[in-house]
Amino acid sequence: MAPNRMAGCAFGKVSREKIENLKTGFEKVEKKIDGLDTKVTQLFNHQSNRLPTWATIALSFLTMLVGALLGVIGRGIFNG
Repeated sequence: MAPNRMAGCAFGKVSREKIENLKTGFEKVEKKIDGLDTKVTQLFNHQSNRLPTWATIALSFLTMLVGALLGVIGRGIFNG
C-alpha cells in the first residue's frame, strides 16, 4: 500500500506545503531568468551592431587619453 502524502503530523504537512511553495517559486525565478537572458542577448546584439569597429577603437583611445590627462592633472593638483 502506497503511503498517503497527506497523512502524517501537522509539522510534516506544513513542511510539504513550504517545499511545494519553494519549488513553485524557484520555477518562476528560472522562467524570469530565462526571459532576462533572452533580453540581455538581444540588447548585446543591438549594441554590437551600432558602431563600426574603427569608431569603437577611436572612442576607446580617446577615453584612455582623457583618463591619462585627468591622472596627470590630478597628480599635479594633489602633489602640489
